[in-house]
Amino acid sequence: MSELEDQLKRPQSCTSRYDPSAFFTGFRLVNGSRGCEGRVEVDVEGTWGTLCEWHWDLLDAHVLCRHLNCGFAESVPGGGHFGRGTGPVWRDSFHCAGTEAQLGQCPVSSLGASLCSHEQDAAVICSAGSGSLRLVGGGSRCDGRVEILRRGTWGRVLAEQWHLQEASVVCRQLRCGEAEAAYTLPKAGRGQGPVGLRGVRCAGHEASLQLCNTSLPQSVLAAGIAEDVGVSCSGSRQVRLAEGRGRCEGRVEIYSQGSWGSVCDDSWDLADASVVCQQLGCGGALQAVGSAGFGAGSGHIWLDGVNCSGAEAALWECPAGPWGQHDCGHKEDAGVICSEFVALRLEKSSNCSGRLQVFYNGTWGNVCSNSMTPRTVSLACKELGCGDTGDLDTNLPYARVSAAAWLDRVQCGERNSSFWQCPSAPWHLHSCEDLRDEAHIICHGAAEVRLADGGRHCAGRVEVKHEGQWGTVCGLSWDMKDAAVVCRQLGCGSALEAHSNAHFGPGSGPVWMNFVQCDGSEPALSDCTHNGWGPHYCDHLEDAGVTCSGFIQLVGGDSTCSGRVEIHDKKKWKPVCASDFDLRAANVVCRELQGSPRTQPCSHADAVGVTCTQYRLVNGSRGCEGRVEVDVEGTWGTLCDSHWDLLDAHVLCRHLNCGFAESVPGGGHFGRGTGPVWRDSFHCAGTEAQLGQCPVSSLGASLCSHEQDAAVICSAGSGSLRLVGGGSRCDGRVEILQRGTWGRVLAEQWHLQEASVVCRQLRCGEAEAAYTLPKAERGQGPVGLRGVRCAGHEASLQLCNTSLPQSLLSAGIAEDVGVACSGSRQVRLAGGRGRCEGRVEIYSQGSWGSICDDSWDLADASVVCQQLGCGGALQAVGSAGFGAGSGHIWLDGVNCSGAEAALWECPAGPWGQHDCGHKEDAGVICSEFVALRLENSSNCSGRLQVFYNGTWGNVCSNSMTPRTVSLACKELGCGDRGYLDTNLPYARVSAAAWLDRVQCGERNSSFWQCPSAPWHLHSCEDLRDETHIICHGRSQLSDPHIFPSRPQLGSQQQ
Repeated sequence: MSELEDQLKRPQSCTSRYDPSAFFTGFRLVNGSRGCEGRVEVDVEGTWGTLCEWHWDLLDAHVLCRHLNCGFAESVPGGGHFGRGTGPVWRDSFHCAGTEAQLGQCPVSSLGASLCSHEQDAAVICSAGSGSLRLVGGGSRCDGRVEILRRGTWGRVLAEQWHLQEASVVCRQLRCGEAEAAYTLPKAGRGQGPVGLRGVRCAGHEASLQLCNTSLPQSVLAAGIAEDVGVSCSGSRQVRLAEGRGRCEGRVEIYSQGSWGSVCDDSWDLADASVVCQQLGCGGALQAVGSAGFGAGSGHIWLDGVNCSGAEAALWECPAGPWGQHDCGHKEDAGVICSEFVALRLEKSSNCSGRLQVFYNGTWGNVCSNSMTPRTVSLACKELGCGDTGDLDTNLPYARVSAAAWLDRVQCGERNSSFWQCPSAPWHLHSCEDLRDEAHIICHGAAEVRLADGGRHCAGRVEVKHEGQWGTVCGLSWDMKDAAVVCRQLGCGSALEAHSNAHFGPGSGPVWMNFVQCDGSEPALSDCTHNGWGPHYCDHLEDAGVTCSGFIQLVGGDSTCSGRVEIHDKKKWKPVCASDFDLRAANVVCRELQGSPRTQPCSHADAVGVTCTQYRLVNGSRGCEGRVEVDVEGTWGTLCDSHWDLLDAHVLCRHLNCGFAESVPGGGHFGRGTGPVWRDSFHCAGTEAQLGQCPVSSLGASLCSHEQDAAVICSAGSGSLRLVGGGSRCDGRVEILQRGTWGRVLAEQWHLQEASVVCRQLRCGEAEAAYTLPKAERGQGPVGLRGVRCAGHEASLQLCNTSLPQSLLSAGIAEDVGVACSGSRQVRLAGGRGRCEGRVEIYSQGSWGSICDDSWDLADASVVCQQLGCGGALQAVGSAGFGAGSGHIWLDGVNCSGAEAALWECPAGPWGQHDCGHKEDAGVICSEFVALRLENSSNCSGRLQVFYNGTWGNVCSNSMTPRTVSLACKELGCGDRGYLDTNLPYARVSAAAWLDRVQCGERNSSFWQCPSAPWHLHSCEDLRDETHIICHGRSQLSDPHIFPSRPQLGSQQQ
């Protein structure tokens, strides 16, 4: 289920934030000497009881400590350490990964749990607080980016040098074992918040990072480039089983140094497997599986030659070869099947009816029907993929039972959502005595269906669950009638496309259905005619898929893209409560409907509404080029090209699934449009998913005719290669499109030759950097290409050598690869009061850096202002006038003529070489920097003035709406409402005015978005025509006309 569906499909109550299906409603620690230790007690539907310790471990305890704001778990003492509780003993077992925010997010099982007394009450001793140091963004609490707590705020730790000495102190302070790696995060892994500590040197023996040398001389701090730092401690190691049918079966994988890797099967046996099973709380080992029996993994192979005795507490405590060293390939990955691996089946059945059996401890056994509830049968049917309802078959003759039974007294209740959560008698070999006491069930209803790898809930490869296992549907004869049934069954509206030939990538597992022939009216796919349940011998390259219209609709609006939000849930359209609905949710709604949010009218008392803006390209020779047209509240018009640039166009092309922008031709290139010309200016960074996410301004925009209609020529498709996770479309991790699915590119060697080909293929200029992503930045999806060698002159990566010998592929460690191309360079202004004022920063090679102010003048500043669409330069600011930056200093000795199109085209010193510190960072104030004030006012009332083109001017009140006054007050930090002061005497006005006819409407959320007459020096004629306002409401500034300290507006550089 998608994040949006998870938010929207909660029970629609506007007063409760709790999901009634979550039956664990409270957790507490009892009988400890302090609040963060004690016996674990759980409130289940109003009844407090203790938790059985049988499967309670440190990972579960970490999650509970975090949930209770008690730091991390130091230990989980057993044997009634904090005394015996009273009331029930809950036998539920949590299976946490350790990274969850609360226990309710962890998988839970109860079936077959042993009886438990208060002598086995679970307990935990937490660290009692989060401490002053933490690691974020890793796979556990013991690896990731370092953050430090200063004055109640978490801040980043930056350093020019960061080694194992410093990492050892961090690991020791967090009680995370030994330091395994110390690293910096040069690209997308960097933090965004304030800096808590810059510069630190440790000897390695200190008890905490604060005891290291944190008072380094300014000369040392200025000499290097400070970057975010991270560590991996040995305490971050975890084990899991992948690609099995449950958590207790699969390929063995270990998490270490920020990534998951596998184990080689050399000498792999039951003693080794038993350590893994015990470590995971999965009982004993039934089978040690070799030769990649659960599929080949990827990434590191962490262990080889494992030789456990069987008594070790963790796999990495066993004798083995050196960590990370091996002579294996992933075709030798080890796996296990543990005794607590469980499965369900209907014996010798192909029609969802028969004798219910459960797999446990290596054998199939029956299930006795004593105390079995209708809910139990329904959940068994659901687990088997045989619909969500069923009945016990009681029409059975008397007969003795020869086979043993594993389970009895399975009693599922309404609080259980899975068969495995249901309470029962403990696992052991029962005898049902009589055939009539066995559980024979008849399931009815639809087989469960889902869509996979489509990027959203309502598109993807069709997968169906049968006999407890997910499989695919063969695409032979697959058509729109079949697709319509799937969309209807999933509550996804109507079918838009029926796909075959693995359009969303090949699936795995059995092909359950073949030659499906629906008439289109069936309620479920399993009701359609087909060749019987498989497996069928149809290749996964023929897997069927669908694209549906979606599970969201807007009703009661002026168009299909506005109105009250409703979702399709349990065969009904339901309104969405506004209490948890915000702009982020509105963005997802519009993206699902192929639009973007503009306003959120809230006229309905409890339901939320949204209006989406639509975009289209008109009059081109193909669908991905043309004049840009925008639907604003039901009216289509063209967009003025006065501020339209490639970054804005990139976002629109991506939004329309048209690849990237090749050019933005002007002068009515695709003919003159009709209707209004919207004067809104978008200010996109280029990485947004849609134009609606970009900042917008309209105030003072010049009049525009259809001769200036904006246009774009897009590349017409995303192509077969893309870069993801960077700061632009021209830098990031490399992905390749194979058979309709985006996959990762892995390589043992990756150099500028390969990066040059990628940059050339993407038309992104020259290659500046080629790198691998060794830790948290790695991709998670399928591998599209492993191993590639380029000469550097090829036109595309596919033309390079991608058929390397297996010996070469096995020799190294394949890692995700990335590139930074020169086309990724961007410029921005930081630390100012708007987008047209601030410290000059350039994005290059994956990170933002500043410019040295040596020889910095108005000619240099004018290039920056023109590049940003901010008019001309008013002031070239030096000496870190907008604050000192961090990271690289990319340029020094800049000497522009003023005619260059980009700052990096100006003569300057070698890229990245300088003799400056950040105290010399350059800045600019551009002519289109704007600000608002109330002249000579300290009480949120007075004459409204606007700063533009270097001077303050008045605002005339002609046509001014109440909404305009409210947004001006909001911009000034003087509350969210106000009114015009009309009690003014007649008098001539001496000062000029910059603005007139400012008319803000309900669709405007900022003063700067409001339409007005164009910027020029007006005269209001009469004092009564000036805008004097009185604001009221909650003020955010104590003195709204005083701005934070910055270079004086209108002053000249000395």
